[in-house]
Amino acid sequence: MPNVLWNIANIERVVDDVKQRLRARQVQSVVTVPKIEAQIEARRQQQKAVLKQITERMVDALRMFHMRSVRRYGGPAFHQILHPRRLCGGG
Repeated sequence: MPNVLWNIANIERVVDDVKQRLRARQVQSVVTVPKIEAQIEARRQQQKAVLKQITERMVDALRMFHMRSVRRYGGPAFHQILHPRRLCGGG
C-alpha cells in the first residue's frame, strides 16, 4: 500500500510540475507577442524614416536640376521644352 501512495503522490507532483511549466510557457508567450509586435513596429518606423530620407534627397535633386536648368536656359531644360507632350500641346 505505501508503494501505491508514493506512486499517487509522484503522479500528482508530476502533474503539478507540468501545470507550472504550462503556466510559465503561457506567460512567456504573452510577453513575447508584444515584444514581437514592438520589434515589427520599430522596423516599420525605421523603413519609413529611410523612405522619407530617399524622398527628400530626390526632391532636393530635382529642385537643384530645375534651378540649374533655369540658370542655364532661362527656363525649363531643353529636353523638357522638346518633350513630346509639350509639342502636342499637352500639359
